[in-house]
Amino acid sequence: MATIPTTPKTSGFELGSLLAPDGIQDARYLKARDSFWEYCKLINPKFFRDDRPFLRELANDLQAFVELRLINPATKLPYHKFMMNLPPRHGKSYSLTNLCPWDFGRNPQEQIISVSYNEILSGRFARNVRDSIDATKVDEKITIFHDIFPTVQIKFGDAATQMWALAGSYFSYLATGFGGTITGIGCSLGIIDDPIKSAKEAYNERVLDEQWAWYCDTFLSRIEEGGLQIVNMTRWNTKDLCGRLLETEGDDWYVFKRQAYNEETKQMLCPSLLSYETYQDKARKTSAPIMNANYQQQPVDIEGRLYTTFETYDHLPDHFDRIISYTDTADEGKDYLCSIVAGE
Repeated sequence: MATIPTTPKTSGFELGSLLAPDGIQDARYLKARDSFWEYCKLINPKFFRDDRPFLRELANDLQAFVELRLINPATKLPYHKFMMNLPPRHGKSYSLTNLCPWDFGRNPQEQIISVSYNEILSGRFARNVRDSIDATKVDEKITIFHDIFPTVQIKFGDAATQMWALAGSYFSYLATGFGGTITGIGCSLGIIDDPIKSAKEAYNERVLDEQWAWYCDTFLSRIEEGGLQIVNMTRWNTKDLCGRLLETEGDDWYVFKRQAYNEETKQMLCPSLLSYETYQDKARKTSAPIMNANYQQQPVDIEGRLYTTFETYDHLPDHFDRIISYTDTADEGKDYLCSIVAGE
C-alpha cells in the first residue's frame, strides 16, 4: 500500500503562499485551497458528502498524487501514474473535472491535456473545467471557483473551449478525443477519461490495439519529464488500456479501484448512489459479463470464458488421423474472413 507523508511535497507552488490570499477572509475558502475534498464539498455539497467516504478517499488520494505525496512502497519514490476504476455514476469523471480547476488555482503554471472517448465527450469534459473557472457569482449561497481562487482567470480573448490558457500563460489546457492529433504542446498532467464506449468495442481487439498504439505513440510523447498521468475507466477487457498498463508496468501505477457491491461484507459502495435493490434489478436485466465489468471491475473476457489457457506445441505430432478446416467468409459489412485449420 502506498504511503502519504504528512509533510506536503508541492509541484510548482508553495502551500505557504495560500495561507493569506488577497481578499479572502472566509475560513472555508482557505480550507478549500488547502484541501481538494473541502473544495469539492464547497463546489457541490449535495454530491460530495461526508457520508460518501469513497469520494473523500478518492479526493485525498488525488491530492496526495498531484502533490507528489503518494509514495510507491516498492521504490520509495512518489507515484507518477494514477489509475481509477469505479462503477458508473459514482463521480469518477466529475471528480477529475473538479481536480483540474483546483490544481490550476494552486498552480496556474500547470499544463493539462485531457483525453476522452471522442470529441463530444472531450468537449463536455473541457467545458466543465473551463465553466468552473469562468463561473460568475449569481447566488451568495453558492460557492464558485473565484471565491476560492480570485486571482486566477482565463486569458482575455481566449474563447476556445477545448484549448485555452490562463492569464499569464501561453498554454494551460487541451481536450481531445482518443486517437486525435496532439502536436506542438506538452503537459505536466495528462488525463485519459473513459476511452471505451461500449461492450462491442471492449470485445474488438482491433480497437483495443489502436488505443494502445495511440497511447504509446502519441499520448506518452506529450507528457513532459516528471509529468503525471491519470487513467480513469471502467474495466472491460484484460487487453484494454488499464489491463495492458498493469501487465507491462503494474508496479508503477497506483490503483484506486472500488466495486459497487462487496460480496464479502454484503455492502454497497454507496447506497445513496446505487442501492442494493437497484443493483439487483440491473443484474437481472444485464448480461453477467457486462454487469461484472461495469459494476465489479471484472473484465468481460475473463468472466464466463470456456478456456483460461491453451496448450501450445514446439513440434507438431508426426501423424494426424485427419486435417479439418472451417472458414467463415467476410460476406457483409466490415467483417473479416476467418479460416481455422486443425489436426486430429
